Amino acid sequence: MQKFHMPSAAAAVHLLCCVETRPDLSFSTRPMSDLHYGTQANVSLVHRFVEGLAPRARRGVGGGTDAVVSDVLPYGLWLLSAGDGKHSLSRPVSSVDILSDEEKVAFGAHVATLRALGLTYVKDEGTDYENRDAASGGDNVRLEPEIDKLVKLRTLA
Repeated sequence: MQKFHMPSAAAAVHLLCCVETRPDLSFSTRPMSDLHYGTQANVSLVHRFVEGLAPRARRGVGGGTDAVVSDVLPYGLWLLSAGDGKHSLSRPVSSVDILSDEEKVAFGAHVATLRALGLTYVKDEGTDYENRDAASGGDNVRLEPEIDKLVKLRTLA
């Protein structure tokens, strides 16, 4: 007889303590979907970069997208951003004719690197014209494809 009292006592406690309203819980999948779409955009950016490479260079990147992201892109951006040496081009110019001989060498090396990597500069349509460099008077440009979004270079010191 006692085995019937225990379930009825539990039922009574449950009826006394239960709340009739449902909990107001809300879950958002927005951060996960943003991450998913960001990842897809990065993968398509890497594929566009690899498609822009010359066929001989594409064979050298046989490790897939992981090798491109970890080895090729950082090295390529490092080559494009190196500009503190004797043969550096560190001032804005409107024509190649006004460059010094050392700057022409640097400019030629920069263009050769861009062509080897299948990159180009295009005018940045999202430019904030109030904050652009007034000394240069030129437009802001960006790399196409925008591989600099995938790599952040920091100083070692």
